[in-house]
Amino acid sequence: MSLTLDQKWEQLKDRYKVGSKHSLRVMRQEIFGLFLDLGYAEKYDYKLTGLIDRGKRGNSPGLSKDPSDWPQVGSTIDVIVVSYRDYNMEIDFKLCAD
Repeated sequence: MSLTLDQKWEQLKDRYKVGSKHSLRVMRQEIFGLFLDLGYAEKYDYKLTGLIDRGKRGNSPGLSKDPSDWPQVGSTIDVIVVSYRDYNMEIDFKLCAD
């Protein structure tokens, strides 16, 4: 029996606890931040993904204002879970400090 979208979301929240550190692949770069691959991205577009939102205070230290300086798509970066966006099934991350 396959899991529903809601069940997959609950599994991700169990795996990615607030405050935990992870190494994740950058899957997409947008003007407002980076989307991170949590294993479901290709199936659900933006749902069930991670996000470093440059506009969200405190989530983007290390991200310059110029997106060309950001980690490239396909690269792996170290991040920390900040919060959940239940309404959009996204997890907010911030870059780990060096």
